[in-house]
Amino acid sequence: MTRRSPRGRSTSDADHANAVKRGMIGVCVHVFVWAALQSPGFAADWPWWRGPRHDGTTAERLARGDGEVILPPAAWRARLGEGSGSVVVAGHSVYATGWRDGHETVWCLAAEDGEVRWSQRYACPRYGRFALGDQAMYAGPTATPTLDEQDALLFTLGCDGDLRCWDTSRQGALVWSVNLYDRYNVSRRPDVGGGHRDYGFTTAPLVQGNQLLVAVGGEAGLVKAFDKRTGEEQWSSVERDDASNCGGIAPMRVGDVPCIAVLSLRRLVVMRTDPGHQGETLASYPWTTDFANNLVTPAADGSRILLSSGYNLKKTVMLEIRDGRISPRWESRTYSAVGSPVIFDNRIYFAYRRLHCLDLDTGDVLWRGGEFGPDGSCLITADNYILAYGNGRLVVADAAARSPEAYRERARREGICRANEAWPHVVLAGGHIYCKDKLGNVTCFGPLGVDGVVAMQEH
Repeated sequence: MTRRSPRGRSTSDADHANAVKRGMIGVCVHVFVWAALQSPGFAADWPWWRGPRHDGTTAERLARGDGEVILPPAAWRARLGEGSGSVVVAGHSVYATGWRDGHETVWCLAAEDGEVRWSQRYACPRYGRFALGDQAMYAGPTATPTLDEQDALLFTLGCDGDLRCWDTSRQGALVWSVNLYDRYNVSRRPDVGGGHRDYGFTTAPLVQGNQLLVAVGGEAGLVKAFDKRTGEEQWSSVERDDASNCGGIAPMRVGDVPCIAVLSLRRLVVMRTDPGHQGETLASYPWTTDFANNLVTPAADGSRILLSSGYNLKKTVMLEIRDGRISPRWESRTYSAVGSPVIFDNRIYFAYRRLHCLDLDTGDVLWRGGEFGPDGSCLITADNYILAYGNGRLVVADAAARSPEAYRERARREGICRANEAWPHVVLAGGHIYCKDKLGNVTCFGPLGVDGVVAMQEH
């Protein structure tokens, strides 16, 4: 069938449909661009430890259309119970864990107002069964949850080894669970110097394809892979060292080989994850910190890996893997003891007592400034701003592309929590900034560019 166009040309139904489709696409593009221009930046999820790219960076932007950077007031606050794990965010939902009254609780909150959408809890001690030392510094779950958006599954790891999978599409219904201490007979970490410490399970699980990778440690294997949908064990690493107390596992590629970089109690281990070679050690490097405090998550950049520690080591080292061998490329006496470094635009950033900016290729300190305490963390936005949190304050500072030679603040919020309690890393997702402390107090700032304050939510 044909129809007459307004100018007298004959057009088919298909042509007409295509014209309508093109018009609709044009309208949609126009609306999308308009909406993007009205907001500080594109909304991005933060579904796991260290954000969407596993590296502390985000595609979101902080500056408004006029270029001004303003930190909004607190939109809401929530009390979730003790725990030093960070929040994770997807869409309009915020997920976190906390301990209170003999139970660990998994929370799902509404991003817009902090209201509880659902929660699940289970009996659990305040500390892992072999906990030893520094109990005034932490309590409750330390590992950050991991969200698999493909299957709407949330994975949590409690301090006493409770690895659990929750279905977020069914109000957090339990899918499967295993206690790592019980199944794998994991023992207390040995004394590696400085003073005997054990903090339980602290490392966030990592989703890769259909598998969930977990730092277990000991004779069972430093890393184990589970089927993410069933919990069935898939493989174990060749490395058998005890697990460290760091925050996460870093995905990386060495040439064409997919790998992960993970800290054990005594060394950095780079292991393969490609089929047929899963769990094989590609390279390792000695790295032992007093008090079992291998805390700082390795930062990967291609075949290079950045390590940083305080205590007895007090240094940052850039390692490089070439021809199957790993060796230092440079060392710096500037270091982070807790907060994980962020690699962005050929620079390294970390917030430990002060905010530091180092050259990626040489380790030279380009600038440092601010006061963030030992509990600092930071992330980098797509428009070259640093969001840093620690010592009770939240700061927006210029990254090196905006200020190459000096620390320069753009905005600040004070009194978010008490000093030395902001151990969970700061999060930016969906136009909201999330600051959490070790007591489980969450403060949400945003949405960016909008004023308004909502009262404290008691959960």
